[in-house]
Amino acid sequence: MSDDDTHGEQFGVKQIREVYRRGMFDGETPDFPVSFETLREEATERMSWQAQAYIHGGAGTEETFERNKEFSRWRIVPRMLRGVADRDLSVDILGEEHAYPLMITPLGVQGLVHEEGELATARAAADLDVPFVLSSLSTRSMEEVAEALGDTPKWFQYYWSADRDVAASFLDRAEEAGYEAIVLTVDAPTLGWRERLLSKGYYPFLDGEGMGNYFSDPAFRESLDEPPEETLVVHLDGFDCVTFVETALALGRGIAQGDTSYTGFAQRLAGLRYRGGTIGYCQRLHYFSDWIDTNRRRGRLRTDLNLPGRRVLQESVDFMSTHRSSYSRLAASDSLYRCIRNRERTLQAGPGASRPYVPQDSIRAAYPSLQSGDVIALITSVDGLFVTHTGLAVEQPDGSFGLLHASTTEGVMVSPDIQRYVQQIDHQIGIVVARPVAGRHPKG
Repeated sequence: MSDDDTHGEQFGVKQIREVYRRGMFDGETPDFPVSFETLREEATERMSWQAQAYIHGGAGTEETFERNKEFSRWRIVPRMLRGVADRDLSVDILGEEHAYPLMITPLGVQGLVHEEGELATARAAADLDVPFVLSSLSTRSMEEVAEALGDTPKWFQYYWSADRDVAASFLDRAEEAGYEAIVLTVDAPTLGWRERLLSKGYYPFLDGEGMGNYFSDPAFRESLDEPPEETLVVHLDGFDCVTFVETALALGRGIAQGDTSYTGFAQRLAGLRYRGGTIGYCQRLHYFSDWIDTNRRRGRLRTDLNLPGRRVLQESVDFMSTHRSSYSRLAASDSLYRCIRNRERTLQAGPGASRPYVPQDSIRAAYPSLQSGDVIALITSVDGLFVTHTGLAVEQPDGSFGLLHASTTEGVMVSPDIQRYVQQIDHQIGIVVARPVAGRHPKG
């Protein structure tokens, strides 16, 4: 490429040339769909059912949702013989010049599709200098997103709050964080009839999703019975079974990513333990089956393992709400109790409620398919619970597998044979296996 080949420096041209170079000289085809429609379909397939219901669902019969596609009837008419070596795609909007005639739309609750929510989208927009419009219902706070965007043009989409103090606080914060315009939504005075959400009884905001701007807002927080956050607890001198597995995975992912700082470790630990970007009691993954599913969706675990002898069990999770007095924070707070009960209903309504597991008498037959480091979850017959203990698989010299696990009373230990260990415990009926996936992102 010559020094004056500015055409070749353009982003799209560079990507096309790289695809052709790899194909012709290295025999590699793209590892991503080149068709937008195929890309959309594959993205949908990889989403949780909650994300599919919220993001791909519209109100009523979804007629308006479908009619949005009619925008494709419009055509961009090219001007011929104008030269493309030095294209100018900039446009003037409200007296401000933008590099491209497009913006990122204000899509809320992005934590449903990516563990970092809007921060990941903001970084991509900043890399390409594409203006970004942040939703009021974002997983991350407007200040966090503004920091990720840097000098990239940014607007804030705003739902007018019935609480005037919250309304004023949101506007003041947006201005202070550097948002250059307010996009006011005026067509949502009440909840829409969204069939995909209603059929599941699922509303993400009651699950703590999409509440980043509210939980970080001083006016909104004043209206709460108690703060939504809790302190991230880190103990390296003693574990229960879950904190041991979380700590081991957080340390392992840090080593794989070359990040051994305590800050990075704490971020990874919180990412494993909580959903929605908020460290709070309601956002904690109390049920280990929920922990597995959430971290699978985030790309940290695999559960598509072809283990022999598997059966399917209908999961029932309501132990916390039916034993409220056993949990001090639930007993003291009606709002936390309602939040946990809503989460239990969501778990039981989802496809994950029918869960494959390996019965206790078939565990040894699955040993050839296991790997050291696999997460082993012990399944129980106790009503309202599904998992009561967990640990990590450890291969023994004879090819069998033991369980590396911990308890608050006996510390960290190795039980030399998983099947024998499971068979010796009352009410344990089998195991679920999840395989850790090496982390690549520094905050993963």
